Amino acid sequence: MNNETRNLGPEWERKPQFSLLPWDIIWGIAQVFSFGATKHSKGDWKTHDADYFIDKIYRHMGEVHAGVTSDEDTQMHPIFHVCATVIMLAWVLTIKGTGMTPEGRVPWSVWRESILKEKENLVHQDELGTICCTRCGSVLEREGGFRCEKCEGTEQ
Repeated sequence: MNNETRNLGPEWERKPQFSLLPWDIIWGIAQVFSFGATKHSKGDWKTHDADYFIDKIYRHMGEVHAGVTSDEDTQMHPIFHVCATVIMLAWVLTIKGTGMTPEGRVPWSVWRESILKEKENLVHQDELGTICCTRCGSVLEREGGFRCEKCEGTEQ
């Protein structure tokens, strides 16, 4: 059964229902992120690769399996560290790893940054943030690449 034949219901039913999440657990995960930001630096975890997080998950799961109920740094149950690390791993494997969100979309910030890096010789950003052709300065349209109407050129 595909999306065309399946009755998905009203649009609001297809949107994520954040009210279903156990907020006390989410709060604990946020505390782990906050502790890490204080101990290391905010967003420092984004510099690591997937193997780093997989190792951390196994270490914290080992603590859970061994019956540890309080992390020596945070005084929180190690399962909160497992959950936070799984979220970090998900980010690495989806957003950082592929540039895609779990829904299969490219976030604007990732898309814009990759465009500017890959095309720094072909495009530039004007003062309003518009992506423009370096050769003639006209606004570029993205259609499988960057098409400059004025120069009649397409760069992949």
